[in-house]
Amino acid sequence: MNINFLLAKKNVDIQFENITYKVLDWKNILKFKKKTILHGVSGTFGHSQLCAIIGCSGSGKSSLLNILSGYKPNGFNGTILINKEFRDLNLFKKQSCYIMQEEQLYSQLTVKEAMLFAAQLKFSTRTLDSNKLKLINDIINQLNFYDKYNTRTINLSGGEKRKLTIALELLHNPSVMFFDEPTTGLDSVSANQVLLILKKLSNSGRTIICTIHQASSLQLKMFDILYVLSPSGYCIYHGYTSNLYNFLTNQNLYCPLYHNIADFIIEVSFGEYGDHAYDLMKNVDNGKSPKWMNSSCEENALSNKIIPDERNEIKKRNRSIFIEIIILLKRFALITSREKFSVTRVMVHLLVSIVYGWIYYGIGNNALLIHDNLMLLFFSLMFIMFTASSTMIIHFPSELHILSKEYFNQWYALPTYYLSYTICDLPIQTLCTFLYCLFVYHFTGQPPEWLRFTYFNLMMLMVGLLSQAFGMFMGTIFTDLRFSTIFTSFFLMPWMMFGGVFIKISDTPLMFRWIFDISFMKHGMEAILHCVYGLNRPRLPCPEIFCYHTSPKKVLEELDMPINKYWYNLATVTSIYLIIKVLVYQTLKRKLFLH
Repeated sequence: MNINFLLAKKNVDIQFENITYKVLDWKNILKFKKKTILHGVSGTFGHSQLCAIIGCSGSGKSSLLNILSGYKPNGFNGTILINKEFRDLNLFKKQSCYIMQEEQLYSQLTVKEAMLFAAQLKFSTRTLDSNKLKLINDIINQLNFYDKYNTRTINLSGGEKRKLTIALELLHNPSVMFFDEPTTGLDSVSANQVLLILKKLSNSGRTIICTIHQASSLQLKMFDILYVLSPSGYCIYHGYTSNLYNFLTNQNLYCPLYHNIADFIIEVSFGEYGDHAYDLMKNVDNGKSPKWMNSSCEENALSNKIIPDERNEIKKRNRSIFIEIIILLKRFALITSREKFSVTRVMVHLLVSIVYGWIYYGIGNNALLIHDNLMLLFFSLMFIMFTASSTMIIHFPSELHILSKEYFNQWYALPTYYLSYTICDLPIQTLCTFLYCLFVYHFTGQPPEWLRFTYFNLMMLMVGLLSQAFGMFMGTIFTDLRFSTIFTSFFLMPWMMFGGVFIKISDTPLMFRWIFDISFMKHGMEAILHCVYGLNRPRLPCPEIFCYHTSPKKVLEELDMPINKYWYNLATVTSIYLIIKVLVYQTLKRKLFLH
């Protein structure tokens, strides 16, 4: 297999000095202290090298990888140099990619579709010319992946998903590639195939850096550079893999026969063969010493650094926001059309509307059943609110993992993704709301006027969109479904209390009446009641000798909603919706920045 047809655009050498990283270690809910994960480690990773960061769990492997890749842009001390210059993080992201341990892929797309969408987004074009299509085919062929070209991602094995993830990032032709435990979860054959691909990529001039949790002797030989971290976060070896045996024997440490030397040095770091970790760290000067690098990466580095013209060329790689939105909308539409979740949403709304229409059949035109009709309208608003918020609580957290990878690897800008996601889900929510309102409104005997129904449906839709935005907000903050569900219910329930039905405004203590003014449930309910009982509706028929609520106007007066403020109610709900959407965007942006 030859991947050298896709040579690195630029040879990149990475040097880091005195990297210290601390995290908060919570002892209990009120007490915490700072725990140091990395203690002033240093090192160099050069181009055309396959580099491995190894160590036991908790040694700081992933933390170091996140810092070097820029995935963790702050919160650490130390210096990172790219070709002997201070790292420009925005520029570096355009030259590199980060492939995470878990494959963040859309399971509904085929390999071909995933590659085409990735190419369109990375090259910011709706149509791919023959050269770009050839590039896709070459990558697929070189990764021995062509027989899976029309296979959906969900049907790929673990090793095949890892290959696809690599293929997607090769379209961008990065000079530096970071891998977080690329062999974890794979069988030995698949793991060897993945490492062989990484070795070929490094031979093409790239800098390949990955963390490895456990490597066999055969796999260890594929790595050029080994960087070993102790459990306490110090570097105890930095050099060529072939020099590791001599390094250990110089410290009077002899790897037992038929024992994996990578396992042996980790066992040494644990102190199973005596307290040697400090001596090993001093021998390599916590990663600074080039003693065990046969030839310094700095000497091998190309003298041509990023000259101003090339820097400007990379920075000026313009994106078309409009094209990105079109591509993302097309991708979202294709995924949505294949998701059972979207069909389930529609069917739930349809089924519940039929059940409600059956149970409450004809009550909307009966003066004797006004209270029941009020409960129907209120519970309809509640149903739209909770189903809309639940869809985002369930669905959006799964999007966050893919968004995090694609956004970090410069596939698209965050505003284009956010706008595309919102637009794509709008038709589904609109269809769900319309079908529910159509059946409930008709079968429960509400006024058969298209104007009333349009206003009714519009307000229901806005309440649903607002609830969706709130569910999206909670799903962004809490990726754990348990927390997002309980907190969403906790925050939505008070607005139901101040919805104007359970308790009237005039019966509420003065100090709490202002809450009605900001309650979207009150504004939504008030608008819906005026759709049904306002707009000069005639008196309701009474099947008995006397009915107290034959006058629709009297119903509204008793609920403290005598004045028709439909457009004010709609504008208020829309304003709250837009405020929450902006809040979600800012929260999402902050979360992606902090990772």
